[in-house]
This record gives sequence, C-alpha cells and structure tokens, in this order.
Amino acid sequence: MIRLHKYLAALVLTAILAASYAEAGFAKELRPLDELAGSAAPPYPLTRCGALYQAVLEWAGEQRLGPDTWATTDTLREQFLTIAILMASTNGQGPVEQVAPTVARDARNIADLYLERFEKNYAAEGQAFGTDPLVQSDLSLCKEIAENGSLTILPHFRGD
Repeated sequence: MIRLHKYLAALVLTAILAASYAEAGFAKELRPLDELAGSAAPPYPLTRCGALYQAVLEWAGEQRLGPDTWATTDTLREQFLTIAILMASTNGQGPVEQVAPTVARDARNIADLYLERFEKNYAAEGQAFGTDPLVQSDLSLCKEIAENGSLTILPHFRGD
C-alpha cells in the first residue's frame, strides 16, 4: 500500500512539473509590434493597439490620467477595436457578430500580457512602462497609426 502511495505521489508530481514546463515552454513574450510587419494578420496591429490602450487605462486609472486623457485614450481604444472587428469581418473571418467576441477575447489576452509586463517593470524599476523600450515602441507605432491612419502602416502587415 505504501508503495502504491509513493507511486501515485511521484506520478502526480511528474504531471504537475510536466504541465508547468509545457506552459512555460509554449508561452510567448510580446515582441515589438513593428517587428511583426509582414507576418501578422491585418487586424492584429489594430487589436494590439486597442489592447495596449486598454492596459494603460486599467493600469493608470482615470484619476491619474485625468478626464481628458482618459477620454481620448478610451476613444482610441474603442476605434482600434471597432476597426479590427470590421477588418476581420471584411477579410472573410465571419460576420461582425461572430468576429467581435473573438477580437474582444484577443484584446483582453493581449492587455493582460501588457499588464503583466507593467507589473514586472514597476516591481523592478518603479515605473510601469516609462522606460520599457517595447511599450514605448508600441505606443509610438499606435500613435502613428492613429494620427496618420492605417493606409501608411497597415499594408506592411499581412495574413498568413
């Protein structure tokens, strides 16, 4: 009986370690958005920008951002995600009603990656994203897309 318990305990421990290793082995870190030109699906940069703005809103909050910056950032977030939904639908991924929940899920997952990064940055340096080159690069690209429209940036992104 003791032998069976040891065997089961070893089996459970092995399963836990294997699951932890598998999760760590397949998890991806964010890469700078500008490095994904030529490989990302067309709606991705828009979804990613919307998610970045979502993460900034959640991290900083309305009080720290101020009502004007909050409103501008929230509007940009909404516009990026709306256009991503329309682009995905137009590119044959399904009707808007079907695509919208997928884009929302993707944006939530990406925002969570940014928030995790903000937390690690703050714990290590006392700043969530002020000195992070990836976040600064992504913010700059998203700002460029917002200011100049997608015509100059988005043709460099294509689907598989």
